[in-house]
Amino acid sequence: MLITDLDGTLLKDDKSISDKDITALNNLGERGIVRVVATGRNLQKVRAVLNPNTPIDYVVFSSGAGIYNWREELLMAKENLSEGKTLELISFLEDEDINFFVFNPVPDNAKMRYYQGDQKCEEFERYLNANIHNAEPLNNVNRNRQGAAQFMVVLPNDDKLYESLEGEILSKVEGIRIIRSTSQIDDDFIWMEIFNETVSKGHGIAHLCQETGILQSETMGIGNDYNDIDMLEFTQVSYITGNAPDALKCNGYEITETNENSGVSVAITKSFP
Repeated sequence: MLITDLDGTLLKDDKSISDKDITALNNLGERGIVRVVATGRNLQKVRAVLNPNTPIDYVVFSSGAGIYNWREELLMAKENLSEGKTLELISFLEDEDINFFVFNPVPDNAKMRYYQGDQKCEEFERYLNANIHNAEPLNNVNRNRQGAAQFMVVLPNDDKLYESLEGEILSKVEGIRIIRSTSQIDDDFIWMEIFNETVSKGHGIAHLCQETGILQSETMGIGNDYNDIDMLEFTQVSYITGNAPDALKCNGYEITETNENSGVSVAITKSFP
């Protein structure tokens, strides 16, 4: 099984896939090797950059909150935050006056509610404006809506600030997982994403291995960002692209070419000669 991240890995900066990477994925399919995209994008945003004929078999989306059979167009699994946990997180973040988004449960998690406090953040406003057609202000009516797929807090790219807030949230709210991701809009910002404790790309891939009968020892992963770490720790052979943050290049993963230089096909050639 091949598992590749999407943005910054399989996708070039213009959100296209190189001809070399498409050819490599097609060749794997002809050899009967399962091809998986594992991404932080929700399913709607995956469909915005991949067409039905893209040569993949499954999508682990929203960082593992959902698993989708791409060929059969079938939702296979989902994992959402409970209503109680959602309200607990909303109350904490509101009390701290932190700007945040809360996404509806999978599979409707393209839609979101948002809280905008007194501290203005240009990245928060950019994300909101880009998704305004799917967004509504958080209020006393919609705050109780059947739990959530995830929360997203936008922060400046400051490790100490991120780690401080992460520690505070984890000390206040149990049963959650916090995943760090570099903003897809502006890499001067970090997206802190909060999920149910069982959600991660690695957990989603483990579930998919069970469903398909593929062994962990038969997996290869390719990623480029912090939210890929759990995936790369699961896969037997793990690559990181040349455009990944320097901090991740010190983790012992093999390094392939950048997303602009068909890093996925280069890694595939090495591992599936």
